[in-house]
Amino acid sequence: MKKILPLILAAALMLSLAACGGETENSDNDADTQYYNIGDTVSTDIVDFTLNNCDLSIFADPNTIQPTEEETNFGAKVGSSMIIPTFTVTNKDRSGYIDIRDQAIRLDDIDDLSLDWTVLYNDEEYTVTHLDGGAGMELDPAVVLDPDSGDIISRNPTSNNYLNAGETISLRTIGFINVEPETLNDEFSITLSLPSSSGMETFTYLVAAR
Repeated sequence: MKKILPLILAAALMLSLAACGGETENSDNDADTQYYNIGDTVSTDIVDFTLNNCDLSIFADPNTIQPTEEETNFGAKVGSSMIIPTFTVTNKDRSGYIDIRDQAIRLDDIDDLSLDWTVLYNDEEYTVTHLDGGAGMELDPAVVLDPDSGDIISRNPTSNNYLNAGETISLRTIGFINVEPETLNDEFSITLSLPSSSGMETFTYLVAAR
């Protein structure tokens, strides 16, 4: 009996350590993140938002704001790359407009839809910037698209866009991140914030490897 007791205690200790190890794995913050896919619509009580597409690129066509392998005057610097998102926004608010702009003036401002996004690539987080290097994407350059067909309607005339109550708009623009991916088809995720009547709500899209 004296010989069996230490064996029982040792087995109990091993089981306890194994249980602790399992709890550590489950506490990973990434496990709590809900991911949405390209084409999914996410919503608050103020807006509906759909990320229709998003590409990594080095160059973009200056007229269509589409990724291209040809060198253009829209190119990312060495050590950085572009993200080129196409997205659709509907303003569900009953009155007033939504200002789609690079950054929210106030974090709880329900009149701003901030394009101050972050990209997670190879477990490293990068802030998306605009052409001048400031945080958040401006809508110049950008194109306005037909929400149904995806055809280009016009060039967005300013660095932001006011979306009136009940209106829907589709846009394609350019952002920059300070990393050169191993390939332009790699997986990455994008985290963005949308306005709601109680403040900003955060959503994360997973862009699968192509």
